[in-house]
Amino acid sequence: MILACDTPSSIKPPDKNYFVKYFGGEGNQQAVGLIVNADGTFFILGNSRTSISASQQVYLAKADARGNLIWQTTYGKNNTEMTAQDFALTNGTLVVVANKLSTSTNNVDVQLIRFTMTGDTIQSAVLQIDPQLSPTPKNEWAKSLTVLNDGGFLVSGYTDYVGATTHQQLAMHLRTDINFKQRLTSNAWIPASGQGNFNLAAKGFQTLRDTIYFFGSTDGPSPPSFDLDLWGFGLNSKAQPIGASSSSTYVVNGSDETMTSVIKATLGGYLLTGVLVDKTNQNLSLKVIKIRFDDLKFGPNPIDDIQFSYLNSLPEKGPVHYATACNSGSGYFVLANSYNTAGTSDMILLKLDVTLQKAWDNPVTLGGDGEDTAAAVAELPDGHIMVLGTIQLGNPPEQFKIALMKLNSAGGLSD
Repeated sequence: MILACDTPSSIKPPDKNYFVKYFGGEGNQQAVGLIVNADGTFFILGNSRTSISASQQVYLAKADARGNLIWQTTYGKNNTEMTAQDFALTNGTLVVVANKLSTSTNNVDVQLIRFTMTGDTIQSAVLQIDPQLSPTPKNEWAKSLTVLNDGGFLVSGYTDYVGATTHQQLAMHLRTDINFKQRLTSNAWIPASGQGNFNLAAKGFQTLRDTIYFFGSTDGPSPPSFDLDLWGFGLNSKAQPIGASSSSTYVVNGSDETMTSVIKATLGGYLLTGVLVDKTNQNLSLKVIKIRFDDLKFGPNPIDDIQFSYLNSLPEKGPVHYATACNSGSGYFVLANSYNTAGTSDMILLKLDVTLQKAWDNPVTLGGDGEDTAAAVAELPDGHIMVLGTIQLGNPPEQFKIALMKLNSAGGLSD
């Protein structure tokens, strides 16, 4: 299915069983994340820039079950570029993690913001690498947010804090309590890991025993390779490595792989989603890996996993490499960016069964004439599919808007 979306008038009137709705005000907006609530409503996270000269702000909205806007708000100030990365619903509040670029110092820090359920800001805090480790300002970039067992928060990402090593980029894992107070070195939590020159933590997961497993990308171990591999490593409650001396295992290698999304699978284990770049022809491939065990044992034995590759469908003609996934009652949905023959980006939606075999013969294509990119996918209890993305509207395409789509169980806009 091709969703033509040049103007809102090209979409059928909204229906309770399917719809396409746009969010944002003046200027350009970009979709980031989606939370589906038990009452059928949705929280939408994104970024908004009202004009070329305006600073980018965090965008947060709530919509009803038919995609109608209930409220929307923004967060940010002049001379500060805010880029939302992830959010979580916890203790009756919404917590957003964003990257904060100060235009006066050209330095990036992590910012946590807490909102009420009606969009009011009630708390915020800036997170940085402990000055004891890094006496000079360094950049910290968040990728995801995890709510910990004690109600605190874990921010995964990367930093150019390198200490006394030769790393150019370390995997970052900043940890706070429920009130956003950082757990610093004096509390036995070292916030950076990695063996290569470039290391990225895409997402962290905590077990009931306080062990935290991270998944990301690295070009290590030392001496580093010439491309990235999909990577997993574990830390105990004191941020000490778990398992073998290297504390890590390489999930996939052989090409240039970047981890873009990880979810906890409902049937146990983890579902890893990444994008591979062929070093010879620069074509992209989608890679999905299911790790079968919750309690990972990093060591000399390989992880027991199953894999799915979608090859020769993502030609390298665009700048945004991204794929994400969600659990389904009968497998998984995968949403990714794909580049068409015109050189612009579309969204593609695939369904896989529990063994990572194709449940649909062909992917569903979602997009129009402009640059359209994926953000999130979810399955509703009744089998309908929710897709969140960014769609470029206009003829010719101009402004970018956040688009929330409710599709039928086959990925279509029909009953």
